[in-house]
Amino acid sequence: MLSHFTIMVKKISQLFVAGPPVVKYATHEDLNKEQLGGVDIHGENGSVDYIVNTEQEAFQIAAKFLSYLPSNANSSNPTKVGPYDIDTESLELLDGLIPIERREIYDPYILINGVVDRDTFLEIGNSYGNSMIVGLSRIKGCTVAIIAQNPAYFGGSLTAKGSEKLTRFLKLTETFQIPIVSFVDMPGFAVGSIAEQQGTIKYGGEAIIQLYQSTVPWASIIVRRCFGVAGGALVRVFELDKVHFRCGWPSGDWGSLPIEVGLISMVDGGTIVDDQYFPTMLILRCTLLILIQLLLLMQLMPFTILKGLMLFLLLLLLW
Repeated sequence: MLSHFTIMVKKISQLFVAGPPVVKYATHEDLNKEQLGGVDIHGENGSVDYIVNTEQEAFQIAAKFLSYLPSNANSSNPTKVGPYDIDTESLELLDGLIPIERREIYDPYILINGVVDRDTFLEIGNSYGNSMIVGLSRIKGCTVAIIAQNPAYFGGSLTAKGSEKLTRFLKLTETFQIPIVSFVDMPGFAVGSIAEQQGTIKYGGEAIIQLYQSTVPWASIIVRRCFGVAGGALVRVFELDKVHFRCGWPSGDWGSLPIEVGLISMVDGGTIVDDQYFPTMLILRCTLLILIQLLLLMQLMPFTILKGLMLFLLLLLLW
C-alpha cells in the first residue's frame, strides 16, 4: 500500500485492516476474505494499481514496471537502445481516429499505442477512475509517463476517482523525474449531484495543485477538447514561461468553455427557456451587451441626457 506500485492476484490475494473473525466480532458482518478485501473491492477503490490472474503474471508486470525506473530517485531513467519497433497498425488508424463531434467516442488506446514504442505501454490503475488513463511507456527507447482521457467514461471528464489516480501518478513521475506526454481531450470537471457527493471539487483541486507543482518536462497534445480549469491545467496554461511543448491535433478545440455552453449561460441566467421565449431573451441579452459596449466607448465623455438614458435602460435590462 505504501509502495509506488501495488499488484493483486485474483482469488489468492486479499487486503484488509482486520480479517473476517475480527470484523464479525466488531460489526457482526459475516464475510469471507474475498468479500472483505478481494480484488473486486480494492481494484475499484484504487488501493491497488494492477490486477493479474496468476503469480507468474504478477512477477512479469513487476519486472516491466521496474524496467521503466532508475535504480534510485537520484539516477537517470533507463534508456533502451534501438532499433525501436512501432505499432504500425495503430499508427495507420491515427488518421481520422478522432471524431469531430465532441459527443462521439473513440479508442484512446489506439492513439497511445500509435505514438509510443510497440507493446511498451503499461497502464496503472486501469480498474478505477476510468475516465483518466495513466501509465508508463517508451518513445524511441526513453521512459515517458502517459496521461490521456477516455471519452467512453463520463465523457472523459475529471471525476473524483480520476483525480485521485492522476494525483498519485503525478507524484510517481515527480519522484523519479519521468517526462510526461499528455494527450488532452478534457471537457472539464465532472458535474452533477453524484460528482458533488463524491467530492470532485476536493480531489480535483488536489490534482490541479499537483499538476502545477510538477517540475518534469511536459509535452501536451490537444487531441480534441480542452476546456475549463481541468483542461487548462493539463496544458499548463499558466506556465507559459517554462519550457514545455504544446501542440494541437487537427481536431483540437480549446477555450474557457464550449460556445454552446456559453450561449446557454447567457440566455436566462443559465436556464434553458421554452422555445417561444428563447428569441426574445436572446435579443434582450444581445441588446444588453451592445449597451455595455457603448457605455465603455462613452466613458470619457461628460454626462449627457443620452448617456443617462442608456444607463437607465441598462439598469432596467439588468433588473
